[in-house]
Amino acid sequence: MIGGFIIKGSAAKKVLITAKGPALADAGVPAVLNDPNITLHNASGQVILSNDNWSTAANAAEIQAHPARPRYAQEAAILTTLDPGVYTAIVRGGAATTGNALIEVYEVQ
Repeated sequence: MIGGFIIKGSAAKKVLITAKGPALADAGVPAVLNDPNITLHNASGQVILSNDNWSTAANAAEIQAHPARPRYAQEAAILTTLDPGVYTAIVRGGAATTGNALIEVYEVQ
């Protein structure tokens, strides 16, 4: 799954980017991606950050404090500050698995 987004304006913004799979089953979505991994790329295609399980992130406590945090340990999240520009988040399944997933991007105040 690929999700693109743009940071507008002249100032950097802090964002939370999540890749949810197991949480979708709670909403009745079938065949969810059980172990989503997320990789964040800049406009040049370079990898900026990646995450498999959100609780392994260096800033996991800050991610946990956000109301839109992943509910399941195997879901992925990146919390970072990005300069204005174009970005792409790519979600893949761990161990080459497939299924339904959701990418979310939130501005963090």
